[in-house]
Parts: sequence; C-alpha cells; structure tokens
Amino acid sequence: MLQKLKTLIGLGRRSSLRPPVPTGETGIAVKLMNPEDPNLSSTNYDHDIDDAMSRLGKMAEKSEKNAEFRATNELSQTELDSKIQSIFDQHPNDEKKVMIIQIAGEYFQRGEKNIAAGLWRKAAKDSSTAAYSYGMCLQQGHGIPAAEPTKAARMFASAARKGHPWAQYALAQAFHSGTGVKEDHKEALNLFEIAAQNGIPPAPFNVANMYAAGQGTPMDEEVAVEWYIRAADIGDPKALFALGSRYCSGRGVEEDWDQGYKYHLEAAEAGYAPAQFNTATHYFAGQGVDQDFEVAAEWFQRAAEQGLSQAQFNLAQMYFGGRGVEKNQQRGIELMEQAVLEGNNEDAKQVLIDIEKEKNEKREQAASKLE
Repeated sequence: MLQKLKTLIGLGRRSSLRPPVPTGETGIAVKLMNPEDPNLSSTNYDHDIDDAMSRLGKMAEKSEKNAEFRATNELSQTELDSKIQSIFDQHPNDEKKVMIIQIAGEYFQRGEKNIAAGLWRKAAKDSSTAAYSYGMCLQQGHGIPAAEPTKAARMFASAARKGHPWAQYALAQAFHSGTGVKEDHKEALNLFEIAAQNGIPPAPFNVANMYAAGQGTPMDEEVAVEWYIRAADIGDPKALFALGSRYCSGRGVEEDWDQGYKYHLEAAEAGYAPAQFNTATHYFAGQGVDQDFEVAAEWFQRAAEQGLSQAQFNLAQMYFGGRGVEKNQQRGIELMEQAVLEGNNEDAKQVLIDIEKEKNEKREQAASKLE
C-alpha cells in the first residue's frame, strides 16, 4: 500500500515541487461544496433511478452461487422460452397480468433474471409495469446477453404513454443523457415535470437542476429554487444540500447563512456526505452557527468515512493542528494517504510530499552532524 501511495504522489523519484496549496493558517479548506462542484460528478453522488430494480439486482448477485440459479441460466433459448410459456399459461387471463408481474419479481429476486426478463417481456404488451420492468432489464443488461438501450427507451416510451410514472422518469433520464435516444433536454425536462406531478420522488430535483443549468429551458435560479423546495419537502437530501448552498451564496434567494446551515444540517443528518462536509465547515468557520471545532471534526469524520476526500483532507489537518481533536501526526498522515488513494486529492498529495521532504532534510542534517 505504501509503495502504491508513493507512486501516486511521486515520492521516491525526482520531481519539481510546486508551492504548498494556500488553505489559510489552519490548513483547512473552508470553502463550502456546492452541487456544481466537479468533485461531486462521481457515481457516488449521481441521482440515479431510485427504484426496486437496483435493490433486486444486488440481491440477485448474492444468489448467483445457488444451484437452481445456475441451472436456469444454463438453459438453451428454446428451453427458456418453453419454461416462460409454461409459467405464463398457469394463470387465467383475468389474473395473468398481476400474477406474472409478481412472479417475475420473485424470479428476479432469486437471481433467475433471464426468466424474470422473459416474463416481463411477454407481459409488456398488456401491462405498463411489465413494459417498464423489461425496459430496465434491457437498459441494465439484466437477464439478457447484453444491454440494449435503444430497445429499453422504446419500452419506457410504451409504458410512459400509458401513464406509468417511473417509465416517464426513466424516459426523461434517457433523453437527458442521450441513452438509446437522441439527446433532447427539452423533452427530458417535460418528462421530468410530468413524473414530478405523478409523485416520483427524485423527479423534482432533476427539474430543479435543469432550470439551474439552463438545460431545455432558459436558466432561471428562482424557478430552480422553487423546484428544490418541492424536492426538499419530500425529504430529498440532495435538494436540501442544494438549497443550503444557494442560501449561502445568494443564488436565487437572498443570502442567509443561518438558513443555509439549517438546510445543510438536515441533509447531513440524512447521511449525504457533501452536506456533512458543509455542516462541518459551518461549525469550523462559525458561519450560520456558533464556531465549534469538536463538532466540526465529528462532521468531517462522518463525511470522511463515506470516502469524501476533501473531508479526509480537512480532518487530517485538524489532527495535525490539534483542533477539535487530540493532536496526532500519524493519524493525520493516514487520513492524507486515504484522501490520495480514495480521492486522488491533489492537496493531500502535496502535503505528503512536503512531509516526506521535511523528513529527508532532517535525515540529511542528522547525517551531516555525524560526519
């Protein structure tokens, strides 16, 4: 691990050292994170489709060693089609739609995703829920040889036309990212708004983001804030985080650090790492709340445990300086190493380079005294 770290930060070879990154007397980066921060572009913080398919998929992966799972996934296409038809024929037409969707979900949960996908495909013509579920299989490659995003978008469109709200949301995502269809932000915004009106929890947040970025519509910070508030009202932590950032910067609202702190704290308590970082920063700087280094360290710790490298960096600096925690040089170094390995944090790299340089200088001085 140490060798890998040295390779990452350039230790053990000649390098041109740049000046230390200026972060103030304490070494703490006190700038708040915001939703547009490039460090939040990783999948850890993307607003993915929040539906049962992802949870079922994780459960299915744990079942892959099951003998029954292996057997059904080794069936030929003819054998698979025959098994699916047999299951399909077991139920009368008047109850087929509900029963097939339920049975397919059970097969998916057990890890027999190919049978689940086949059942949903067969029921898709008569059921918008089946069409949506099969669309998710096509999009994510569940139960089929490979993902087919174009076919997935068609399935989402079919279900969306019949009023299936999650299909409307999934189709909006497809238009927004250009996955399986030509990218069209105006259509994506329209579908996100319809999904929001139909009660899909992450949809208002996406609408807000599009107004904030001017995607599919002229940029409008005030309208974005209105949509962030709608999302926050149903407990979306990313919307709470976005509102906190806007109140602290005065974007779309009158600047109010007290209100910004409250939104950040609520999102932090919901477990959102960037909001935990900002809550720590509020306490460290005494902005929007009374200054408290110990509480700041606690919130940096929570964000650090979720892999946020900026929090790991700041907590390391607090250990170096003994602010809010007992001074501990080794713990600080460990956190800096973690920030480099997990987040490729450039500031942490520089700190480690400087520490190594200082150690080498002391060794050279000690050696020269012995001569």
